[in-house]
Amino acid sequence: MKSSPELNELATALSKAQGIIQNPNKDAANPFFKSKYADLADVLNVVRPAFSEVGLSVVQMPTNVDGNIGVITRLMHSSGQWLEAAVDIPLQGKNIAQDAGSTITYLRRYALAAVAGVFQEDNDGNLGKGKGTNTAPVQSIKSNPQIAGHTEQQKSYFDKLIEDNDALTMFVMQRQSESAVFESLYNSFESEKGKFKRIVDDMTLKGRDQFDEYVTLLQQGHDVESEVSKAAFKYIEAAAS
Repeated sequence: MKSSPELNELATALSKAQGIIQNPNKDAANPFFKSKYADLADVLNVVRPAFSEVGLSVVQMPTNVDGNIGVITRLMHSSGQWLEAAVDIPLQGKNIAQDAGSTITYLRRYALAAVAGVFQEDNDGNLGKGKGTNTAPVQSIKSNPQIAGHTEQQKSYFDKLIEDNDALTMFVMQRQSESAVFESLYNSFESEKGKFKRIVDDMTLKGRDQFDEYVTLLQQGHDVESEVSKAAFKYIEAAAS
């Protein structure tokens, strides 16, 4: 974290702003888990007016750190005082440009909420996307034999999506599977259940963002079929028509 030499005026203003800010409405939905969370627009809508009222502003800039995608968030006061922090996570995916956009939005949301003191429920896991850093080796992802709501073939496909970090296809699988089947898969980890559940939550929410972007691109006439899995393209094509 970096800052100006003095922070007294910024700290006073931030204290006032946090007294004004209310936690945002959770309008963005995770369709399988029946949960909602505040997206970036919701957080901006509650933060900007309060910040403006007390002379605060915020700038968020994408950055690249040793191959990781990241965001630098700088909180500034009209006095010239400032506070800055950066966060980055590994970038990995089939479509680098598309994946980078989703990751930047994800990081901006949590960084802005953190600096403003806005509560964010952990519905999407708060994890990054790189296999090397944020997921365990695939051999540790084992089915729980006590859960019989899915087939071994479905489990193998599910594990492969996690191994490949294919967030878009994971979202499509979530939407197209029977609720009981996906819930069974979601609870099928023998070890480190909490960690893997957070990874799946993170993937499905990122996949939803990617899905929406691909639908828009297809409606605008772009060729996206070669950039996504067959299962994902079929679902995107249906939504875009």
